[in-house]
Amino acid sequence: MGQRQLRNGLSLRKFLIGMNEDLDVLTSWVRQHGLADWHSSIDATYIQSKDRPPVVTDILILEDRKFFSHRGFEVRAIARGAKRRFVYGKFGGISTIDQLLVRTCFKRSERTISRKGREIILAYILNMHQSKGEILAAFVNSAYFGPRLNGVDTAAEVIFGCRACDLSDNKSALIASLLPYPLPANISLDLRRKGPAPSSEEILLKYDLSNPWWVSRIKMRMSYVTQLRAKYSEVV
Repeated sequence: MGQRQLRNGLSLRKFLIGMNEDLDVLTSWVRQHGLADWHSSIDATYIQSKDRPPVVTDILILEDRKFFSHRGFEVRAIARGAKRRFVYGKFGGISTIDQLLVRTCFKRSERTISRKGREIILAYILNMHQSKGEILAAFVNSAYFGPRLNGVDTAAEVIFGCRACDLSDNKSALIASLLPYPLPANISLDLRRKGPAPSSEEILLKYDLSNPWWVSRIKMRMSYVTQLRAKYSEVV
């Protein structure tokens, strides 16, 4: 019994040391990516102002409408995810933006309960050390939108030839819709070639035959965020 307690104690100590090291890395990541610089116009102050880019509001509507009211996780979402896991054998759909930031920072994509648990704990602790504005700014400045498209300003520049703050409502909806369905490599390569910036409709029409599954998902999410803007724009 004593040996078992010793092993458990050592395992717990190892876990806590690892979490502390991860938290140091994560907070440094947030400080680095939450600042406006040469490749991003968004910081914590700007992102919480009334003049923030509409694409940020669209991301909140699609990914985490309760972002400013929770502490990194939602109990109801976790309960729904647990039911989905054990009843249907499927995993996912419960991540907050805070948890997505943790995943982006550590680039861990394995779909396991232990990884999700670690994300939830780190997201919760992160909320004790950083403001919501800093967390959101770091996320939109580092999120993956496609090959070599990290950060909302980079995505806007490559796809539409403008900064995130200059995107129209339709273009904002497309950019926000890329988070779960990133731009395919062939489309990303095409858009990097010199030429006039396309509209959202032109992109979806051009690649409807070569990438029908991706186009259908993007259209669905664009329609969804357009319908919800009026309802949630003041909330998020």
